Amino acid sequence: MSLPHTETPAQPPSSDLIPHADEHSPAPSASPAPQLKTQNSKLKTHLLPLGVFLLLSVLFTWPLLLNFGDHVVSNGDSGDIWAHLWNIWWVKHALTVLHTSPFHTDYIFYPGGVSLRFHALNQLGGLISIPLQALFGLIPAFNTLVLFNLTMAGFGAYLLARYVLTLINPDRQPSLLPCLAAGIAFAYSAGESSFVRLGQLELMSIEWLPFATLFLLRAVLGVGVESYKLQVESGNSVGERNSTPSPEAGSASKRTFNFQLSTFNSSPNFQLSTFNSSPIFHALAAAFFIMLAAQQTWYYGLYLLIFAALIGLYALIVRWRQGWAVRLLIVRQLAIAVGGFGLAVSWQLLPMVQELRSQPQLASPLNTIVYNAVDPLSLFRPGPSLLWGVGTIADASWYIGAVAGLLALIGLFVAIRQRRSRSMAIFLFLSALFFLALALGPYLKLQPGGVEALAHLGANGPTIPLPFLLLDKLPFIGGIARIADRYTIMAMLCLGLLAAIALDYLMRWQTVQGWQRALRTALPLILVALMMVEALPTGGQPLLQPSTPAFFSRIASDPPGSYALIELPLRQIPLYMYYQTTHQQELLGGYTSRHYDYPFGSDTPVVHQLYNDARPADEFDIIERNLSATGQAVLNYYKIRYVVVHEDLFLNENERNLMHDVLSQVWPTTPPQRDGNLSIYTVAPPTNTVQPALEFGAGWYSLERSAPEGSYRWTNGNATLSIWSPQPLTATLTTTVLSHDVARHLDVVVNGRTLASQPIGPADVAFSITLNLPAGMNQIVFHTPEPPTVASAADPRIIALRFKKITLTAKGAK
Repeated sequence: MSLPHTETPAQPPSSDLIPHADEHSPAPSASPAPQLKTQNSKLKTHLLPLGVFLLLSVLFTWPLLLNFGDHVVSNGDSGDIWAHLWNIWWVKHALTVLHTSPFHTDYIFYPGGVSLRFHALNQLGGLISIPLQALFGLIPAFNTLVLFNLTMAGFGAYLLARYVLTLINPDRQPSLLPCLAAGIAFAYSAGESSFVRLGQLELMSIEWLPFATLFLLRAVLGVGVESYKLQVESGNSVGERNSTPSPEAGSASKRTFNFQLSTFNSSPNFQLSTFNSSPIFHALAAAFFIMLAAQQTWYYGLYLLIFAALIGLYALIVRWRQGWAVRLLIVRQLAIAVGGFGLAVSWQLLPMVQELRSQPQLASPLNTIVYNAVDPLSLFRPGPSLLWGVGTIADASWYIGAVAGLLALIGLFVAIRQRRSRSMAIFLFLSALFFLALALGPYLKLQPGGVEALAHLGANGPTIPLPFLLLDKLPFIGGIARIADRYTIMAMLCLGLLAAIALDYLMRWQTVQGWQRALRTALPLILVALMMVEALPTGGQPLLQPSTPAFFSRIASDPPGSYALIELPLRQIPLYMYYQTTHQQELLGGYTSRHYDYPFGSDTPVVHQLYNDARPADEFDIIERNLSATGQAVLNYYKIRYVVVHEDLFLNENERNLMHDVLSQVWPTTPPQRDGNLSIYTVAPPTNTVQPALEFGAGWYSLERSAPEGSYRWTNGNATLSIWSPQPLTATLTTTVLSHDVARHLDVVVNGRTLASQPIGPADVAFSITLNLPAGMNQIVFHTPEPPTVASAADPRIIALRFKKITLTAKGAK
């Protein structure tokens, strides 16, 4: 074969998995003599492509640039855009105003707060946005990050394609157009377009994936190359080292080693001169970029670790003949990259592991994972684009693209016919298939989204298992990496590189003449243009102009975090978080990517009524809820100053009326203020003595009534009763209890301490206990150590104890 050096060593036996010259390769034009890079060549190699991708990103997000200061790209169907605007605001607010960690907040889910470690926080994007927010504001900062992500994603894939094409053809510089095509296929794919339209900033931040892949390849495939390069630069060519082969054992292995290094080495004409060329440096750089990707979403950190394993396997296969020394070096490089990443993020991962152990609901059930997987047809179902016109939109988020997919197949076909490019093409194609297989989820589904997609999870269970199941069995990862369809992003990176190989082949073909040669010259340009046209949505990206009601702008002058708000109805919480970026006061409830229990919302008197059923207190219930007497007192105690009702956000008139029935009990004589679509209730401090208030927590069944028994509620054997007290006091709690079917014991646990235990039989037993209650919220748990039983053959409920009227009589201050 022809090597990028003046002399050629004796060649070892060829292998189809190791790049070699090929007699079937198109005849390239003669390579120019090595030259020092000029300023023009640097401009063409780096600045020109960077400018092209910036221009394409503006075109891809058009007409965002015309509305850069007050609009965002959003299809309006998802509340994610509000949460992601809040995310970058919160990172800035936590670090620059509160001087605290951004991984926990009490600005939502007030007063206890919530962890943000498993939330789609995108802390790196938030950190980068801090000076942008300070200079230009929240919306321009968000839009700048969108353009930055798209531009750098394309540029990173461009650099990666240059490196891959140089590995295949080390004696020539790759052309600009094929490398641009790789960036277009990756940065403007249907999946990325979906992330942009949904406003999911952490998922559209794919820019570090190609950089990490580039340095993983350089770290693993470049093992041992530097010693070879130093000898070449000192005047000892390959031929001089091998001109007198030693008869001793191992000399042939040494010649093979030197030969293989030359095939992975970059030519003097192509060097990333701005980067250190040490393999250890490349491994550390790979760890750095994996860490950057993980700081935007842990999904991408996981994807890169999987890709690192695939790259390591590929390197071991193509370099296996070079002996254990090289194999161990490959393993060392991977260990540095993966270990360096693990060390860099260990301060975050260790608390996450502990949190997962204490919060098992963070893991997703199987049906959720299946729901968020790709059905195979979605990979070939185009959405609306300038190329296809307005077509079907349903589940077109994972379309691989007709042009990019066709070019990838051509790239595979032409590459496997050439020994020099065969192994790399096979590796990229198999990697793309592997990631697409993971995107299909744990079990094959034949329909997109919806309940129909879960039909496989019937009584007999799914029937077609897929590789995702193996990943789901891994500790910590299993159940956490719940969104399978996002693996298509890595597949598009591989397919983009195969498309670059195809275009590079077409541009090197020089055997035809006349109009055929002109067509052959124009065809790559036409294909790249079609690839970009296919990525552009018909009519441009949908834009949304965020706006904030005037009331929130007026209270923005109050000191941040000085009180809390309740905004109703509950379902629009991501929007309320965006409003918080203006008023900067704490908020009850909130939205996070993972579900956390919020006992304050369900167990607190008055708050429970507003947040759960929005129904007036039932006068026949077994506890008394006097919202008129205690409602504002409870809210005032927790520094809740306003209850804001968004009148236009209720689903129907009945829902709105139920909410106002509750509010009219809390404010029986004071009407709300009106501000546009807002009804604003102001919480007043109590003017007289307030009695304790009670509310049900977990473990209670619905209220039941019968003529002989009156009102009663069953428990599941572990029921919570919340008691809010305006001040420390002593009170007596009385009730009537019976046990279902068998005798049981009633243990009464108050604020974590067991205060009483009493046997309860199948007949009513009067029970009373004296309580010393501190001010604020108190938790009473009615627990029975004996297991509950089925209510009856017609009633499948699992019940244990039945309670009738519960009263609390205060004896005075403690």
